[in-house]
Amino acid sequence: MLVTLVVLAGAGYGGLIGVQTRLASTTVIHQTWFAPYVDVTLTPTYQFQSSTADPARQTVLGFVVAAPGSGCTPSWGAAYTLAQANQSLALSSRIAQVEQDGAQPIVSFGGQAHTSLDVACTSVGSLTSAYQSVISAYQLTAVDLDIEGAALSNFAAEQRRAAAVADLEQAARAAHRQLSVWLTLPVEPSGLQGNAISVISSMLRDHVSITGINVMTMDFTHAPATGSTMLTSVETALNTTHAQLADLFPRYGIQLRSQQIWQRLGAT
Repeated sequence: MLVTLVVLAGAGYGGLIGVQTRLASTTVIHQTWFAPYVDVTLTPTYQFQSSTADPARQTVLGFVVAAPGSGCTPSWGAAYTLAQANQSLALSSRIAQVEQDGAQPIVSFGGQAHTSLDVACTSVGSLTSAYQSVISAYQLTAVDLDIEGAALSNFAAEQRRAAAVADLEQAARAAHRQLSVWLTLPVEPSGLQGNAISVISSMLRDHVSITGINVMTMDFTHAPATGSTMLTSVETALNTTHAQLADLFPRYGIQLRSQQIWQRLGAT
């Protein structure tokens, strides 16, 4: 069972745990992995490309959002275009170094701050192109969609996002390329709320093959009750999420054993 809490301290440095398997696969893989979230726009710059600084070797780089005043143009943290990030942060070469070392860079789209691309882009085609431009720029094989804030309850953005990701996966398959898609969603000890369930459902309805679902077990609305602990809240949230997914997946023809669902759950 993947019921592990990881807490990391430091600016722009969080944690994600998951397993690298396809949601629709029936293969059971007894493997877990850890990947820190790194906000690439923060200073001092965290040297995620260094195996000494980042021994995890899977890194989630955030956050790609819409550039201010530029509609559907991707940016890093609304501060750098992709070209500016390459020039000012040497980001492309640092990502390439990670890939050359055989490690797995993951780019996270969205996050709590700024305007996410799925909200800013007004058509499926423009959103697909925006996502693909980032995937192509860094030769990514895995992405994370961190859906929170205004994007979480925006149904139009939800529909565009699902359709765009389905198009990205179809294009990757046609080109014989790998593209793993993670969803990062807020959670409570009572489990995923209705808007988060809707996000997952829209993906499954559009036949998106979700690699895993990462729930933010560090960001509950309320502190643990008197006599309880944060660990108890985290375990309860994960167990409740597991039960919700066990109920949701079969509605879309996905039959997974309990262990396989655990293997597709991540916790931040």
